[in-house]
Amino acid sequence: MISFQLLTLITLIAASSPNQTYAQGTMAPLSLFINGGGSVSPLTNGELLEVGQTYNMVAIPDAGFAFNSWQPVNVFTFITLVTDTNGKTNTVVSVVASPVPTYTKQPSLDFIMQPVVVIDDSPGVRTITESSGWQANFEPVTIDIRLSDSAVILTWTNLSCTLQAAPAPSGAYTNILGAVSPYTNNISGPAQYFRLMSN
Repeated sequence: MISFQLLTLITLIAASSPNQTYAQGTMAPLSLFINGGGSVSPLTNGELLEVGQTYNMVAIPDAGFAFNSWQPVNVFTFITLVTDTNGKTNTVVSVVASPVPTYTKQPSLDFIMQPVVVIDDSPGVRTITESSGWQANFEPVTIDIRLSDSAVILTWTNLSCTLQAAPAPSGAYTNILGAVSPYTNNISGPAQYFRLMSN
């Protein structure tokens, strides 16, 4: 499932001189953030990647966590406006957030590396990351177990996880086919131990 989210950040950079330059190097640093318990392989934050090339990242949840989504960050559209004020030419660069996708339930992400845009004006140099910036979001995996008169009722919130059962705490655990939350297990049978496995 792919949903789209519109970021609302709007920034204006006004230069006092029209002599601005825009530099897009052949290499650019990756901006990579991790929210929750997990890691990303094989790329790392700040790693220099070739602009225009396609790269793959895989989100790996820690024990007790499940991958939730990729969140694009620092993705902008650049609009240059030239205006005359009392005979003077000013260059205004509007940095407007673009509609960008949020990728959910897809631990493996393919993306095209984008450049870092450098705006050089008279007060100094401002560096703006056009892309690629990504945040891997992980969420804790929790399971609620309630006992009724004749059954155990298991409820969990992360629907991307699979419920497993075993006759002993050490296993061997097997998937319960078709199990969805809430899941009811009759207590008249043999003892069962349950866990959730992130897909």
